[in-house]
Amino acid sequence: MPPIPSSITLVTTVIWLASLSAQAAPISWETPFNITDVSDISTKGTLIEAKNATNNNASPTVSVGGEMIPFEAMEFGIGAAAGTFYTGGGGDTGNTELNTVLNSHVWTGNDWSFTLAGLEAGTAYQIQLIGGGDTRGCCSSRNQRAGDDESPENVSGDYSRSGVGSVIGMFTADSTTQTIRIL
Repeated sequence: MPPIPSSITLVTTVIWLASLSAQAAPISWETPFNITDVSDISTKGTLIEAKNATNNNASPTVSVGGEMIPFEAMEFGIGAAAGTFYTGGGGDTGNTELNTVLNSHVWTGNDWSFTLAGLEAGTAYQIQLIGGGDTRGCCSSRNQRAGDDESPENVSGDYSRSGVGSVIGMFTADSTTQTIRIL
C-alpha cells in the first residue's frame, strides 16, 4: 500500500504556500467534484497548510471530522475579494466558517500561478483546490481548471464556481517547490 501523502488543500479561495520554481513534478488530477459540506474537504495525510484567498484578513478555522483546519488569509498580488459571492446567491454549506472561505476568492482575466515551497523531494503530496465560490447570476457559470508546469501540461477537468467545484491532485515532489497554475 502506498504511503499516505502529505496534504495540501488549495482553493482558489484556499491555497498552499509558494515560491518560484524552474522545474515541476507532473500532477495527476482526480475528477472534479462539488463542495457541499465540510466532509468534502480532504483530510488525508498530514495537513501542511490551508489558505483563504481574501482581501479582508478572514482566517476561519473549519472543523472537518473533528480535525481543525485553520485557513490563513493570503493575498496573491492579483484581484482578491471577500463578500457574499457564494452565500448571496443562495449557497450554504451549513457551516459558517466554510461559507466564509467560499465567499472569498481571487480573480484575474488571465491564467495565473503560485508556487508551493518547502517541499521535500521524493515525498508524495496531495493538493486540493477549491474554486472561488460564486452563486450570483452574473458569474455562477464560470469554470476554472488547474495545471502544472510540465510539457505537455497536465490539466484537470473544469470545476465550477457555483458548485462550488473542487479538484484534488497528487504529485511526488522532484524539488523543494511546485508550481500550480489556475487556468
